Order: sequence, then structure tokens, then C-alpha cells
Amino acid sequence: MDRLINWGKPRVERRVRAATMGKDGRLYTICGEKDNVCRLFSFRDDEGHIDYGVLGVDRSPYYAKIAYQFDAMATAADGSIFIGESDRRAKLFIFIPGAPVMPGVLNPTNPR
Repeated sequence: MDRLINWGKPRVERRVRAATMGKDGRLYTICGEKDNVCRLFSFRDDEGHIDYGVLGVDRSPYYAKIAYQFDAMATAADGSIFIGESDRRAKLFIFIPGAPVMPGVLNPTNPR
């Protein structure tokens, strides 16, 4: 018999905008309300929720981008998580589980 499990939610806001199962056994979710910055979370029974924070890329001096709204996620065959932004000038973000994450979003100390 199938069972329904409620793991709770990682954030006070109501919306879980998108979710995908990672190859590492974690459920990855993007959470956030409209007009508020979304955050990336993962969940696994033995770890609970992990907050990866706001998604952003800084490749100064060429470009820097903080993402706000997302509505799509998918897991690639190699385990990469594709996250589709839904703003007017939307971008595609790729999160690689296990790869080092740079602290802060727009880090001014990135190599030029």
C-alpha cells in the first residue's frame, strides 16, 4: 500500500515553485512567493532540509546575475539540476550537487 508522507516545508512562504529528485537521493526544491527572491533547498530523510540560498552567478567583469523567480526544474542524466527562471529576461541555471558553492551571491573577489 502506498503512503503519503508530509515532510513539511523549508520556508514560511507558501509556494514550492518547482521540484526534482536528484541522483543523490535528495529532493531539490525552489521555494518563494511572487515578487520575492526564491531560494534553493534540498531534503533527505536523514538530513532534513538544507538551504543553499539565493541563486546567483558572478563572472565579473563580464556579467553578474541574481535570479528571482523560477518555475521549472529537471535532473539531467549526469545528476546536474537544471533550473529555469521565469522572469521577463529569464536565464537557465545549472546546479551541480556536490560541487563547491561560493559563499555569497555576487562575490566581488571573483578572479578577473
